Amino acid sequence: MHRWPGIWFHGQFWPLLERQIPVTRCSDALLEMLKHESRKKFDESLMKTCLCILLWALTALPLAQAATAYVTRTGTTWTGRVDGNVVYTGSSYNAAIQACVNNMTSGTIYIRNSGTCDPDYGVAPKDGLVLDYGGTTATGTASTISVIQLDRRNNVTIRNLRIAGNPRYGIWSRSSSGITLSGCSAQVTGGLPFRFDDSKGGGSRNINVNSITSNGQSAHGLETYTVDGFYWTTLQARDSTGCGLLLNNTLNWSGGSVYAYNCCYGGGYAGFRMANSNQRGTVNYVDADRCGRGIFSLTQSRDATINNCNVRNCSGIGIWLQDSYNTRVLAGTVANNAGGCYAITGGSGNSVQVTCQ
Repeated sequence: MHRWPGIWFHGQFWPLLERQIPVTRCSDALLEMLKHESRKKFDESLMKTCLCILLWALTALPLAQAATAYVTRTGTTWTGRVDGNVVYTGSSYNAAIQACVNNMTSGTIYIRNSGTCDPDYGVAPKDGLVLDYGGTTATGTASTISVIQLDRRNNVTIRNLRIAGNPRYGIWSRSSSGITLSGCSAQVTGGLPFRFDDSKGGGSRNINVNSITSNGQSAHGLETYTVDGFYWTTLQARDSTGCGLLLNNTLNWSGGSVYAYNCCYGGGYAGFRMANSNQRGTVNYVDADRCGRGIFSLTQSRDATINNCNVRNCSGIGIWLQDSYNTRVLAGTVANNAGGCYAITGGSGNSVQVTCQ
């Protein structure tokens, strides 16, 4: 006599408590019974029992719950809580956020107070997490390598972060995919606020950037290098010694608009620049005022469309398509640029249809 509840089938007893055995064997048994046409009828109660076992096995598996975390500061003390449990108290802004990250597998971290970043690499979120800064400011120093570090990460969202100071990088994403930035901004005195590249082996994929503002950087407002799938709504960059938006070796990209003001005035960078075999994309509107150049495509970049533009007051040429292929500027106004309206040199299949003033 068997001590555990179970069922008999084909002369063999299968205990219900051995979850993996009944689930597998019941599935096989049901398929076996259904395959034999000679069996016009089969035990309905047995079928129901097997289905109940399958259902029990599935519902008995634990379901991962999305956690909720809060990072707060009182005086000089930072506290990190995950689902109400304290996971950190101390003096480090970075450590409080990282402790929440380390104690979560999914969910959202809400950072409630502004803080100063450590002189090191930044907070490193896990796959699938959301960090919502709620409009608070992360201030970096000259020793801060990054505010947020995303190395080989997947499906991470950063919301409403303000970056200040002069960190080397604000958000630095390397060889990652499914990264979303929303409502983030930088008001800095140096560095490169937003960069997506391949420096951890393999390119980045499917990067989404929504409503980004970048001011005061000593590099570019936002830069990509080796990204497949880069999408943005609006990007604004001001007072930069580099480009407003620089796309390097990026393919399958599309954007709503680029607004660049005072980006590399007197130099060779542009409000919107495509370089190093950049490929296949469309931007709806480029507004470049007082930049080195307005729009610049070079080094074998190809298959780009700029639907409309307003380029003015640049220290160099307004639009330059150099050694590019199938790159088209479909409409717009180019005015009062010291280097002239536009030029097409090298490559093939390029065209510029603008009003020169």
